[in-house]
Amino acid sequence: MRALIFAVDPRKPWLLERTQRSLRAAGMEDITIWEGDVETPPHPSAKATLLIRSGAWLRKPLKFAAPPASGTGKPLVAFGFPVCSGAPREAWQVFFQKHGGDFSHSAQLPPCICEWYDEHAARAGLLAERLAGLEGLARPVPSRAKRLLPTRWRRQPHRLIHWSVLDCGHDGNLRALEVVTSLQHGGAERIAWELNRLLPHHGVSSRMVVLGSPLRQELPRPASMVDLAGLSRERRAAALEETTLDYGADVLHGHLIDAEDTRLFSKILPVALTIHNAQQAWPEGTQGLRKNDCALLIACAQMVERELKETLPHLPVRTVWNGIDPHRFAVRGSNERSAQETLTLVCVANPRHQKRLHLLPGILKATQAELLQRCLAIKARLILAGEASPRSPQALECMAQLHEESERLGVSDDINFTRGERPVEEVLTESDVMISCSAYEGLSLAHLEGLAAGLPLVTTDAGGTAELAWRNPAVTLLPLDAMARDYAKAIANAFLHPKSGRVEMERDFSAHAMARRTAALLQRVASGHRRGDTVWFITNNLSTGGAQSSLKRLTAAFHRQGIPVRVALLQEYPGHPTPGRLELMREGVPVHVPSPVGTMDTAEVIADILAEMDADPPHSVCFWNAIPACKLLLADALWYVSVFDVSPGEMYYTSLDRCFEHPPAALPYRSAAEYGARLTKIIVKYAAESSRASAALGTSVKSIPNGIALPPVLHRDREPAAPFRIGTAARLSPQKRIEDLVEAFRVALPDLPPCELLIAGEAETGSEAYAEDLKSSTTGLPVRWLGEHRDLRDFHASLDLFAMISEPAGCPNASLEAMASGLPVVATDVGGASEQVLNGATGLLVPPRNARAFAAALVDLARSPGLRESMGRAARLHVEEHFSMERMVAAYRALLWDGPQVGESALAAGAFPVFSSLHP
Repeated sequence: MRALIFAVDPRKPWLLERTQRSLRAAGMEDITIWEGDVETPPHPSAKATLLIRSGAWLRKPLKFAAPPASGTGKPLVAFGFPVCSGAPREAWQVFFQKHGGDFSHSAQLPPCICEWYDEHAARAGLLAERLAGLEGLARPVPSRAKRLLPTRWRRQPHRLIHWSVLDCGHDGNLRALEVVTSLQHGGAERIAWELNRLLPHHGVSSRMVVLGSPLRQELPRPASMVDLAGLSRERRAAALEETTLDYGADVLHGHLIDAEDTRLFSKILPVALTIHNAQQAWPEGTQGLRKNDCALLIACAQMVERELKETLPHLPVRTVWNGIDPHRFAVRGSNERSAQETLTLVCVANPRHQKRLHLLPGILKATQAELLQRCLAIKARLILAGEASPRSPQALECMAQLHEESERLGVSDDINFTRGERPVEEVLTESDVMISCSAYEGLSLAHLEGLAAGLPLVTTDAGGTAELAWRNPAVTLLPLDAMARDYAKAIANAFLHPKSGRVEMERDFSAHAMARRTAALLQRVASGHRRGDTVWFITNNLSTGGAQSSLKRLTAAFHRQGIPVRVALLQEYPGHPTPGRLELMREGVPVHVPSPVGTMDTAEVIADILAEMDADPPHSVCFWNAIPACKLLLADALWYVSVFDVSPGEMYYTSLDRCFEHPPAALPYRSAAEYGARLTKIIVKYAAESSRASAALGTSVKSIPNGIALPPVLHRDREPAAPFRIGTAARLSPQKRIEDLVEAFRVALPDLPPCELLIAGEAETGSEAYAEDLKSSTTGLPVRWLGEHRDLRDFHASLDLFAMISEPAGCPNASLEAMASGLPVVATDVGGASEQVLNGATGLLVPPRNARAFAAALVDLARSPGLRESMGRAARLHVEEHFSMERMVAAYRALLWDGPQVGESALAAGAFPVFSSLHP
């Protein structure tokens, strides 16, 4: 027998893997994957065939048995009932209700999910007929597929039955197992419980699996929870595999599980393992995890991520901050705190050695003394909210130390231990300041809860607490070796001058934000770490501009060299292509255009691009003038391929700084250096920028200047009476500072020969008012506004001198194109201009925003025709030697592609398309 999987979605590769996993467990080895391609219809077979939709799975594959042959000798077709909710199940329910148990005379079956055709049905053409009418295929099966079989076979009577062994699930969502050691009151266990509850809200179906029995009070048991407590390690793994097959799981998300279990589970499913604490409290054997033991480590804090990367550099690590539901916690009003006679401290912690609860009596005693010293008639007391399991020797030892120290200091009557008998929400409403003296932490849920309740937090700088304290006025960090009097002073200050940090906490540490980010990472894990052949470029748009033209030239050149290349756009509308996009597509470069950022959630746009990358896996990914928030999300998701970012110059750092002034909520990146750590390399376009890029992003840097295709040598046969022409080519936008050039021209005009200034370029979108004001300012001056100028070669041929003022600037194409045409250039010394315009050799450089200096340079060259001619020749030679298209393409190829080399013919002149830097 064989299995035939149809309706494969390459953008969701885990669906196919789910179905294959189920079929292999059922003992099927002859598995055909068919996408409904009209050119390759499945060949008719005499074998019995299981026809199953991609994403479906047999509910009990380990008990699979083919339906017995019909005693009537008729061809047999059997179907399974879809057990998951959704449209297919509803259609099959209607079918059952209509036909009862007699299906043989039914005219049409509901949409196919899982069906069996015995060898007689296959030979009779019933399978071919079903294939011809399937929905969800890439293209319909041609009618000729039916003609391959005799008509009399297709019309032969057959039996149609429901075979319960074929009952199946079908779900287009990712399906995850949340696996935790026990479901007791504790931080990690609470996180697993919350994720199991919230992941379905973010497109991930989830089932909780518990490996052992609780030592403390148990959390509420989720519906359909699988309890594997009491089983040996090997039997537990076998039971987990059966759960995986029954549930149709795609990925396993583990909490607190040790290395040995992780290795066993990774043989069943891809494993994402969350580490909930600092290294001192990692599960047993975590330090020894090997490369194939785990697909992804998820840290609860950036500090934990750093420790994991130092200890396990061979495993990918990402941070997902812990989160809570802040709406569970009421904030006590200021009127309730007025005229207090008691300062209530609260520490929420289960007794463990790292919590250092034995320090609390000393802190309470010191706080009482501090209040007396400040002449405050306020009594201090402490509530310790937690639970000490009588079955935990560590908890009993910690409590004994606490009681001994309380007795010694005489504060026993001022400490109340709730023993887990009161809800934390209730305790927090009667508290004034939360304190913590942990020696190490992951990211404490107790701290989040205290802040959600509006309490100030005085805590040691342990684990991820500093990440919680970022820009949060309610958090006071103390060193690990802080004395009791240090706590007391901070507590008194927080009590007397309370500040709320709920808003800041809620921004980054909500349970829904945690679940959303976890869902995105689990999808990456389930999609597999496939490094493909395609070089992907991510950019905002392909409209007018030098950066866009450089990208078009590069990607078109890659395509002509046989390198698979694709471009994804972040700010274009799918149905309204820019001329630049159309031109690139005519070159044969595929362009993916999701709905633009701004019209839909940024994370959804990135998810669409990642799904396209799942269908066409990247060899490397290169950001080219892309929105910083989009770059963060993509670099975060692409841990399995090399990721590069290209800086266009000064604006690159400006946009990064602006992004990290208000970084995306719940995304654990708060500086350019944290983003740079995700990059393989940063690419700059002029060498002088390298040190700045390295300092800002902390990663290695490669300098690759722009390159252009050299035009034929221009011959300028100017009439003797023609005016001296100075020209520039630029989009009309404030950053190009054309007004500085106009002012310099105005200053130089009395000393220039009869002349005119030619400006080629249209107003940039959004800069129309600026352009109109600029044009009005030149009234009475010999300035010609040429507008859109598609043939820059003719434009350059009409000039005597090229002028460029642009701030900020990287490696501008406009000046390169002018130099390549044999023009000397006067430019402001900004960005990479000094690497293009060699002062005194290929043109003149002047300081920025100095109209008189720029005017003097224009006059000097206007009066020196011989110097202009020699500079023009040197300029072209300089471009040919250092800024050719061949050099640029070869440099990017060496970084982004390590496939087979290209022959000399592909690198010859003419292999590179010519795109204007000014217009598409």
